[in-house]
Amino acid sequence: MAKQSAVEVAQELLDKSGEVEDPWLISYADLVTNLLAFMVVLVSMAGINFKTIDQIPAAFGDQKKERPPLTVLSEEIKQLADAEGLSGNVEADVDTEGLQIKLQDKILFPSGVAALSPEGEGLVDKLARLLTKLKIDYRVNVEGHTDDVPISTARFRNNWELSSTRALEVRQRLAAAGIDERRLSISAFADTRPVPAHNGENRDELRRRNRRVVLRVYY
Repeated sequence: MAKQSAVEVAQELLDKSGEVEDPWLISYADLVTNLLAFMVVLVSMAGINFKTIDQIPAAFGDQKKERPPLTVLSEEIKQLADAEGLSGNVEADVDTEGLQIKLQDKILFPSGVAALSPEGEGLVDKLARLLTKLKIDYRVNVEGHTDDVPISTARFRNNWELSSTRALEVRQRLAAAGIDERRLSISAFADTRPVPAHNGENRDELRRRNRRVVLRVYY
């Protein structure tokens, strides 16, 4: 007797299903058919070139532009800062949270004040020009930081209010200088994220470095 294929067995069972009283034959035939279909799918997938699949979006023009590593972007910002005369006033590097552009508060604000000084306005304007030269889609989050000395004035009840107001002030200046507002956001941390202390650094110097505004640049 010739050996029957799975398809022939399934068809024969289906043909006989109307002649027998055992309803399980119908379910069995369905199972065999489904298993066969599954095997066909597996065999057909064995010949797929996944590299070709990855190239499909490019064929339709949907592939995103290649984005440089953050370390490369950091070096580009340093070079642009030097060209703009900002060397020594702007620090750009990559940490565990991404790319940061760090500004000491004394460059931007008088002590205990959140309104930008004329020098601070000029610096932020230059930073805006620097950022608009980047040939990538980016976002900027402006972080406000303070030292651990409590503040209580008629304007600011605590360091949280001071850090948030300063961050907002820088954000508004960036927007006024041409950065798309949809790319800008702010965060305030007061003294909750202090910078690591250097060997031999005194408390006053450490506090000075903690009073800062940081621009986080993200893709």
